[in-house]
Amino acid sequence: MLEYFHTDRISMLNELILEELEKPEDALLISVPVEVYQGIQNRIHHVATESVWSLWNKLGIAAAMAAVTLGVWLYYTARYAGEGRNSGNAQYAIDIKPGGNKATITLTNGEVINLSNAKTGVMIGDGKIAYNDGPDSGGRHPDLEEAAKQIFLESGTKRATLLTASTPRGGTYEFTLPDGSKVFLNAATTIKFPSAFDKSDRVVELVSGEAYFEVAKEKKRPFIVKNERQQVEVLGTHFNINAYADEPIIRTTLLEGSVKVSNTTESLVQQILRPGQQSMLAGTRLNVVDVDVNTVIDWKNGEFIFDNESLESLMRKIARWYNVQIDYANAEARNVIYYGSISRFENVSRVLSKFEQTGEVTFKVDKNKITVYKR
Repeated sequence: MLEYFHTDRISMLNELILEELEKPEDALLISVPVEVYQGIQNRIHHVATESVWSLWNKLGIAAAMAAVTLGVWLYYTARYAGEGRNSGNAQYAIDIKPGGNKATITLTNGEVINLSNAKTGVMIGDGKIAYNDGPDSGGRHPDLEEAAKQIFLESGTKRATLLTASTPRGGTYEFTLPDGSKVFLNAATTIKFPSAFDKSDRVVELVSGEAYFEVAKEKKRPFIVKNERQQVEVLGTHFNINAYADEPIIRTTLLEGSVKVSNTTESLVQQILRPGQQSMLAGTRLNVVDVDVNTVIDWKNGEFIFDNESLESLMRKIARWYNVQIDYANAEARNVIYYGSISRFENVSRVLSKFEQTGEVTFKVDKNKITVYKR
């Protein structure tokens, strides 16, 4: 099929791309077996032209031209061959709702405060803890008031008390730190920070999980995010760190400003990131690549966005957000490559049905376990 699209037929390819882009967003889910994708990548330089690549960049579509060419065909095949069999609302014996606003704050004495599921975030500082949706957002919250008394002195003077903020699997929450910086936690994430930062620096520990940081600018006090394997230092910027224990690579992605990333091993390696770049720490190796940041912070924007991503990687995200266990009946199902996007606020049945429409895999949902089958 690739051979059909020579230079004189590029306009036809452009029309196909634009036609696909006009469809509903979640209709853009396509799949390519990994061995097919690799073969296409080897051929891509023979058929790509500058106009097509610039079109990709302009529209923000991360799939390569060859993958889209094949994807258009895959989409129509799956859509019309499967019409009547699966409309995108597949029914399972048990359905699972998406995650939501769930989080806790643990005090130094071990007391755990369960934050309101009806709120989106909490602010900590200036001698108090409060939900971030205004003073008239549901009246008093005695649990937060009592916690504030334990964290801060009665006089309002700050004291450095270490706090632990956590989201469970299926949870997300926003925390405004004492300096005004904002941290958005993805599911199954834990951070630690003091109730009052030092005068010389602002240190937050990302124990595990994924967090998006919007750092308040202070030229004289660097903001440092550390874990056992790396350290990120900034003055004021927006960036995302993915450091889940079940992910083989720690990924730090910069959206705005500048950050310095370094590993914490004996063989110290440092990298300075520019906006649109991502550092990847695997073992002691720290590499930098250019990325589409929209695919990195998709979780913060309420989406799953897939760009040349394996089903195994996608299912790890689904496992965290829907709090489920994933099993594979066939090992080859792990390597199917996907492109597309789906809302994170859909029930799991609708998300899985979109994958099934590509004709590559099927699923079985049993209580909190999803089994994946390769067709």
